[in-house]
Amino acid sequence: MPPATLLVQATVQYLTAASFAYVGGAVRQRHVGTRDGELATRAFVAWWWSMAAYLAILGTMALLGWAGVTAYPA
Repeated sequence: MPPATLLVQATVQYLTAASFAYVGGAVRQRHVGTRDGELATRAFVAWWWSMAAYLAILGTMALLGWAGVTAYPA
């Protein structure tokens, strides 16, 4: 039987990914008056969304390890 900690880990990583994606969306709604400010805002949004994607991938790896589909180093 796979350890339940992998399921908990996947759940926490998915929730954190959703939170990061939400923050990225909230930051994207901001309007900055300058062109440089808009560029910086887009870069910051890309950072938040990249972190969300990374954590979603890690959550998927943990979930696959819990399901026994792939070996996951615990």
